Amino acid sequence: MVVLEVKKRGKIQPKGSKMSTADQKCAKPLHPRHKQLKLINDKIDRTWDRKRIADQVYFVATCHQFRVKDLRQFCKFKKIKIPQARSRKEEIVKLIWENGADFQDIHDFASQADSQPSENTMLLTERVQVKTTTQLHALFQLSKNLYNKANCLVHAGFQRHVLWNAPAVQKAGCRVYYPEMDRELQGSGEYRALPAKTSQKILQQVDTAWTSYFEAIKAWKKDCLLPKTQRKFRSKPHKPGWKGEECENLLFFTNQQCKIKENYLHFPKAVGIPPVKVNATRIGPLQQVRILPRGYYSIVEIVFKKSYRGAERVAQTKNNLPQRIVAIDLGVRNLVCLVTNIPGVRPVVVKGGVVKSINQYYNKQRAHYQQQYEHLGIRGTPRRLARLTRKRNNKIEDIFHKLSQDIIEYCQALRVGTIIMGYNPRWKQNCSMGKRNNQNFVTIPFHSLVQKITYKAKLAGIKVEQVEESHTSKCSFLDDEPIAHHDTYLGQRGVYRSKKEGGNGKISYGLFKTAKGQIVNADVNGGYNILRKAFPEFTKDGIEGLGLIPVAVKFSKKDQDFTGLKQLANLASPLHALPKAGAVDGTEVGGVSTGGGSSKSIKIYTK
Repeated sequence: MVVLEVKKRGKIQPKGSKMSTADQKCAKPLHPRHKQLKLINDKIDRTWDRKRIADQVYFVATCHQFRVKDLRQFCKFKKIKIPQARSRKEEIVKLIWENGADFQDIHDFASQADSQPSENTMLLTERVQVKTTTQLHALFQLSKNLYNKANCLVHAGFQRHVLWNAPAVQKAGCRVYYPEMDRELQGSGEYRALPAKTSQKILQQVDTAWTSYFEAIKAWKKDCLLPKTQRKFRSKPHKPGWKGEECENLLFFTNQQCKIKENYLHFPKAVGIPPVKVNATRIGPLQQVRILPRGYYSIVEIVFKKSYRGAERVAQTKNNLPQRIVAIDLGVRNLVCLVTNIPGVRPVVVKGGVVKSINQYYNKQRAHYQQQYEHLGIRGTPRRLARLTRKRNNKIEDIFHKLSQDIIEYCQALRVGTIIMGYNPRWKQNCSMGKRNNQNFVTIPFHSLVQKITYKAKLAGIKVEQVEESHTSKCSFLDDEPIAHHDTYLGQRGVYRSKKEGGNGKISYGLFKTAKGQIVNADVNGGYNILRKAFPEFTKDGIEGLGLIPVAVKFSKKDQDFTGLKQLANLASPLHALPKAGAVDGTEVGGVSTGGGSSKSIKIYTK
C-alpha cells in the first residue's frame, strides 16, 4: 500500500520520495481531530482515476473537518441520495466527490447556512407517574449508595490524596473531578451494582452539584457587598451533603438504554423495570430518562428534543407582528389579566376561583389531618397526607398547562409578537396581607405558570419579557401618572358602592377610580401600567371605550378547560368579532363620575 502525505494545496507525494527543505516546511498536516489519513487511503476505491488520487485523498481528508449533519444537508441541497440512514462520513464524502462537487462548494454552503437563522432546539419533559415497586426502591437505594460514595471521595479529596488508580492527577487539597472520580470508582461494588451508563450519570450528578456550589460561593461573595435589600442570597450556600439512610436518589437512563416501541417505554432488562405506557405522538427524539422517587409513587421524566423557530424567523414569515404586545398581570381573584396595545381589542380577565377553591380545600384538609396526627403522636408524612398533596399538585399543574396553552393560542390569533409579564422575585417573602389573603396568595405557584407561558411562547416564536410590577397597581394609567412611588397618588384603588348604586355597601378593591372620576377594573389598570413600564412610549391614545372593559373567562367544570378563552382564540378574526370602542357612548364606557351615575355601567366593568 502507498502511504501518502498531504502538502500545501493538496499536493501529495509517496512516502520515501525526496522532498526539498522548502516543501517540508510548507507541508500542512491534517486537523488534529481527524488524523485518519492512512484509514482514508485504505477506504478509497482503487477503481477511481489514478491520476486524481492525490486530489481525492486531500478532498476526503479536508471534508472530515465538517460534521456529518453539514454533509447530509449538502447532499440534500444537491439532491444526492445517501443509500443508508447511518452511512459513515467517508461514504458520504465519496458520494459528494463522485457527483462532481468539491471542498469549496461544501464550504460555501456551510457558510451560507450559518449566516441564516437556523431552527433552535429545546429540551422538553414528558412526566408519567407510576407506582413505586420494591424493585424501584432497591434501585433508588443503590443510586443513593453510589452518590454518597462519590460525594465522600470529593470531600476527602480536599484533605488528602485519594486517587490510587493510574493515571492519578489529583493532588492533596484539590477537587476531584468527574474523569478521576469515574476512573477511581469503576471497580467498586456501588458502581457495578447499576448499569455503567447509569453509574456515570450519577457521578456526573455529583460533579454538577459541586460545580454549582463553587459558582454559588463566588456569587455569594459578590452579593455580600450589596445592601441587604438588593441581595439575592438569604444565607451562605452549603456544600453538597450526604443522603440519609432512608433517603433515595434518582435514576438516569440514556437514549441508548431506553427505547419507545408501540407507546411503551422500555428500560434495560438488567434493572427489571416493567415498561411504562407513554404518548409517543407527543415525544420527539429521545435524549434521556429520569426516574424521581416520591415515596409511594415515582415520576418518570422523558426528556426529548423539539425544534422551533425563533422570534426572528417567525417575524420574517409575518405570522407574528413585533409591534403587537400583550401584557399579563397576575393575581388571586383574577388569576390572569390580558391587555394589549391593539386598538379595539378588549382586555381578558381569567377568574382564579378554581385555583383558589382547590387551595382552600387542601389547606382545610391538611390542617385537619395534621391535628389528628399530632394528637396520635404520628410524625413524618403519612400516606393519606401525601395523597392529598399529590392530588392537589396534579390539579393545579393540569389547570396551569391548559391556561398557558390557551393564552399562547389567543396571542397567536391576535398575531402578537411580544408578551410582557409582571413578576416580582421573592414577592412571597414577608408578605403581610392578612391571614386569609396570605394563605390564598402564598399557596398559588405563580412561578410555575410564568415558566409554562415562557417556554410555550418561545416554541410559538413569541418574545417574552418580565417586568417588575412595583407601583403599577397604584398609579393611574388614564391620567398618565409616572409609575413610581408618590406620597399622594392621583387615582385610588377601591371604590365604595352603596346598595342603591348596585353595590353591597362595602369597598370594592377590584375597581380603580381615576383623578377624573372614571371607574375601571383595577387589574386592567395594572396591566396597562405593566405595558407602559416596559414600553414608555405607549400611551392611552386608542385605548378607550370598550378597550377598558374586560371580558370575563371562567374555568368550565364541564369541559375541564378555559372554554371562553379558547373560543376567543378560535375566532377567525378577533379584531372584528369583539365589539369596538365606538359601539357605545364614551361617557357610559368611561365609568361613573364622582357625583354618581347609573349602576348599569358599574356592572359592565365587574362582569
